[in-house]
Amino acid sequence: CWHFVRLGTFLERADNVAHTLALQAHLLRDDGRNEADMVRWISVLRSCGAAEGYARFYSQRVEPARVVEFLLLNPQFPQSVRFSLQQAWKALRALSAEDAASSLPRHSASAATRALGLLTAQLEHAAVDEIIEGGMQSYLHAVQRDLARVTDHVTRVYLRDEPHDGRLVGVARATRLMAE
Repeated sequence: CWHFVRLGTFLERADNVAHTLALQAHLLRDDGRNEADMVRWISVLRSCGAAEGYARFYSQRVEPARVVEFLLLNPQFPQSVRFSLQQAWKALRALSAEDAASSLPRHSASAATRALGLLTAQLEHAAVDEIIEGGMQSYLHAVQRDLARVTDHVTRVYLRDEPHDGRLVGVARATRLMAE
Protein backbone atom coordinates (compact mmCIF):
# COMPACT_ATOMS: atom_id res chain seq x y z
CA CYS A 1 0.00 0.00 0.00
CA TRP A 2 2.81 2.42 0.91
CA HIS A 3 4.43 2.11 -2.52
CA PHE A 4 1.11 2.79 -4.27
CA VAL A 5 0.53 5.90 -2.16
CA ARG A 6 4.04 7.17 -2.89
CA LEU A 7 3.72 6.39 -6.59
CA GLY A 8 0.40 8.22 -6.88
CA THR A 9 1.54 11.17 -4.80
CA PHE A 10 4.66 11.81 -6.84
CA LEU A 11 3.07 11.21 -10.24
CA GLU A 12 0.30 13.66 -9.39
CA ARG A 13 2.76 16.22 -8.02
CA ALA A 14 4.92 16.04 -11.15
CA ASP A 15 1.86 16.47 -13.37
CA ASN A 16 0.52 19.42 -11.35
CA VAL A 17 3.84 21.30 -11.39
CA ALA A 18 4.30 20.64 -15.13
CA HIS A 19 0.75 21.85 -15.75
CA THR A 20 1.31 25.02 -13.69
CA LEU A 21 4.53 25.79 -15.56
CA ALA A 22 2.87 25.14 -18.92
CA LEU A 23 0.17 27.67 -18.10
CA GLN A 24 2.82 30.34 -17.53
CA ALA A 25 5.11 29.42 -20.44
CA HIS A 26 3.80 32.34 -22.49
CA LEU A 27 5.53 34.73 -20.06
CA LEU A 28 8.92 33.55 -21.33
CA ARG A 29 8.14 34.77 -24.85
CA ASP A 30 7.60 38.29 -23.60
CA ASP A 31 10.99 38.18 -21.88
CA GLY A 32 9.18 38.08 -18.54
CA ARG A 33 10.90 41.21 -17.23
CA ASN A 34 8.07 43.57 -16.33
CA GLU A 35 6.77 43.89 -12.77
CA ALA A 36 3.46 42.12 -13.42
CA ASP A 37 5.26 39.09 -14.86
CA MET A 38 7.56 38.94 -11.83
CA VAL A 39 4.49 38.87 -9.59
CA ARG A 40 3.11 36.01 -11.71
CA TRP A 41 6.34 34.03 -11.37
CA ILE A 42 6.28 34.54 -7.61
CA SER A 43 2.67 33.32 -7.67
CA VAL A 44 3.77 30.23 -9.59
CA LEU A 45 6.38 29.53 -6.92
CA ARG A 46 3.82 30.00 -4.16
CA SER A 47 1.20 27.85 -5.84
CA CYS A 48 3.74 25.02 -6.09
CA GLY A 49 4.82 25.46 -2.47
CA ALA A 50 8.26 26.52 -3.64
CA ALA A 51 8.64 30.22 -2.77
CA GLU A 52 10.64 29.66 0.40
CA GLY A 53 12.77 26.90 -1.15
CA TYR A 54 13.51 29.09 -4.17
CA ALA A 55 14.50 32.00 -1.92
CA ARG A 56 16.92 29.75 -0.05
CA PHE A 57 18.35 28.19 -3.18
CA TYR A 58 18.62 31.42 -5.18
CA SER A 59 19.15 34.39 -2.91
CA GLN A 60 18.78 36.76 -5.87
CA ARG A 61 15.60 38.16 -7.33
CA VAL A 62 13.12 36.02 -9.23
CA GLU A 63 14.22 35.18 -12.76
CA PRO A 64 11.89 33.19 -15.02
CA ALA A 65 14.56 30.77 -16.29
CA ARG A 66 15.63 30.00 -12.74
CA VAL A 67 12.04 29.44 -11.65
CA VAL A 68 11.58 26.96 -14.51
CA GLU A 69 14.86 25.25 -13.68
CA PHE A 70 14.00 25.06 -9.97
CA LEU A 71 10.49 23.68 -10.45
CA LEU A 72 11.31 21.37 -13.33
CA LEU A 73 14.89 20.14 -13.01
CA ASN A 74 16.04 20.49 -9.40
CA PRO A 75 17.05 17.02 -8.15
CA GLN A 76 16.81 17.91 -4.44
CA PHE A 77 13.69 20.04 -4.09
CA PRO A 78 10.71 17.79 -3.21
CA GLN A 79 8.21 19.80 -5.29
CA SER A 80 10.21 19.69 -8.53
CA VAL A 81 9.14 17.50 -11.41
CA ARG A 82 12.51 15.76 -11.57
CA PHE A 83 12.54 14.91 -7.85
CA SER A 84 8.93 13.70 -8.02
CA LEU A 85 9.66 11.43 -10.97
CA GLN A 86 12.72 9.98 -9.25
CA GLN A 87 10.64 9.15 -6.18
CA ALA A 88 7.80 7.71 -8.28
CA TRP A 89 10.30 5.55 -10.14
CA LYS A 90 11.68 4.21 -6.85
CA ALA A 91 8.16 3.35 -5.69
CA LEU A 92 7.32 1.65 -8.99
CA ARG A 93 10.55 -0.36 -8.89
CA ALA A 94 9.68 -1.48 -5.37
CA LEU A 95 6.24 -2.59 -6.60
CA SER A 96 7.83 -4.40 -9.55
CA ALA A 97 10.22 -6.20 -7.21
CA GLU A 98 7.27 -7.35 -5.10
CA ASP A 99 5.52 -8.55 -8.26
CA ALA A 100 8.56 -10.61 -9.21
CA ALA A 101 8.21 -12.44 -5.89
CA SER A 102 4.44 -12.89 -6.32
CA SER A 103 2.35 -14.44 -9.07
CA LEU A 104 2.31 -11.40 -11.37
CA PRO A 105 4.70 -11.89 -14.25
CA ARG A 106 7.60 -9.49 -14.33
CA HIS A 107 6.96 -8.30 -17.90
CA SER A 108 3.56 -6.87 -16.96
CA ALA A 109 5.06 -4.13 -14.83
CA SER A 110 8.01 -3.53 -17.13
CA ALA A 111 6.05 -1.30 -19.53
CA ALA A 112 5.23 1.13 -16.71
CA THR A 113 8.74 0.90 -15.26
CA ARG A 114 10.32 1.46 -18.66
CA ALA A 115 8.09 4.43 -19.51
CA LEU A 116 8.71 6.11 -16.15
CA GLY A 117 12.44 5.34 -16.31
CA LEU A 118 12.71 6.96 -19.73
CA LEU A 119 10.84 10.07 -18.61
CA THR A 120 12.97 10.32 -15.45
CA ALA A 121 16.18 9.98 -17.45
CA GLN A 122 14.99 12.62 -19.91
CA LEU A 123 14.59 15.16 -17.10
CA GLU A 124 17.85 14.16 -15.44
CA HIS A 125 19.74 15.04 -18.62
CA ALA A 126 17.77 18.12 -19.64
CA ALA A 127 19.08 21.68 -19.56
CA VAL A 128 16.78 24.61 -18.90
CA ASP A 129 18.19 26.74 -21.72
CA GLU A 130 17.56 23.96 -24.26
CA ILE A 131 14.02 23.50 -22.95
CA ILE A 132 13.24 27.21 -23.22
CA GLU A 133 14.84 27.58 -26.66
CA GLY A 134 13.02 24.50 -27.97
CA GLY A 135 9.66 25.67 -26.64
CA MET A 136 8.86 25.19 -23.00
CA GLN A 137 5.14 24.76 -23.51
CA SER A 138 5.56 21.91 -26.01
CA TYR A 139 8.20 20.29 -23.78
CA LEU A 140 5.90 20.42 -20.76
CA HIS A 141 2.97 19.05 -22.76
CA ALA A 142 5.22 16.15 -23.82
CA VAL A 143 6.11 15.54 -20.16
CA GLN A 144 2.42 15.54 -19.24
CA ARG A 145 1.62 13.18 -22.14
CA ASP A 146 4.37 10.81 -20.98
CA LEU A 147 3.07 10.99 -17.40
CA ALA A 148 -0.39 10.06 -18.66
CA ARG A 149 1.14 7.10 -20.51
CA VAL A 150 2.88 5.95 -17.31
CA THR A 151 -0.38 6.30 -15.40
CA ASP A 152 -2.19 4.23 -18.04
CA HIS A 153 0.44 1.49 -17.77
CA VAL A 154 0.20 1.46 -13.97
CA THR A 155 -3.59 1.36 -14.12
CA ARG A 156 -3.57 -1.45 -16.65
CA VAL A 157 -1.11 -3.56 -14.66
CA TYR A 158 -2.16 -2.97 -11.07
CA LEU A 159 -5.68 -1.58 -10.90
CA ARG A 160 -7.64 -3.40 -13.59
CA ASP A 161 -8.42 -7.03 -13.24
CA GLU A 162 -6.96 -8.12 -16.57
CA PRO A 163 -5.86 -11.67 -17.26
CA HIS A 164 -2.24 -12.61 -16.69
CA ASP A 165 -0.66 -15.99 -17.27
CA GLY A 166 -1.60 -18.22 -14.36
CA ARG A 167 -4.11 -15.72 -12.96
CA LEU A 168 -7.85 -15.95 -13.43
CA VAL A 169 -10.07 -12.89 -13.49
CA GLY A 170 -13.60 -12.17 -12.33
CA VAL A 171 -15.87 -14.18 -14.64
CA ALA A 172 -13.37 -16.96 -15.26
CA ARG A 173 -12.75 -17.31 -11.54
CA ALA A 174 -16.48 -17.36 -10.77
CA THR A 175 -17.09 -19.94 -13.51
CA ARG A 176 -14.37 -22.18 -12.14
CA LEU A 177 -15.70 -21.86 -8.59
CA MET A 178 -19.24 -22.67 -9.71
CA ALA A 179 -18.02 -25.68 -11.67
CA GLU A 180 -16.18 -27.02 -8.63
